[in-house]
Amino acid sequence: MEAQLVKSIQGLPWEDFVKNQEAQLHYRFSHKKEILELGGQQALSHSEKDLKRIEYALKRIENGSYGLCCNCGTSVTKERLISIPETPFCLPCANEKAQSQH
Repeated sequence: MEAQLVKSIQGLPWEDFVKNQEAQLHYRFSHKKEILELGGQQALSHSEKDLKRIEYALKRIENGSYGLCCNCGTSVTKERLISIPETPFCLPCANEKAQSQH
């Protein structure tokens, strides 16, 4: 079922895909913000950094740069954006960044 949903989202024209992603980002933002406000154990796995990443992704949607890697400028795959809607990086740049942090 999830694979079918992902396939249908991937098949959307770019403009519709971005609208779908924007709705997902707004939902994720409000959900994470609520968890952080409630505190407790659940809040430990979420952070203000998560909220900032989501806000930044929403700004990229506004200015038309959503889906472009903030590091190298290439397109981020729809598959990656579906998995991590707030990602600012294509997979090679994300991997490079992760390796440099270790």
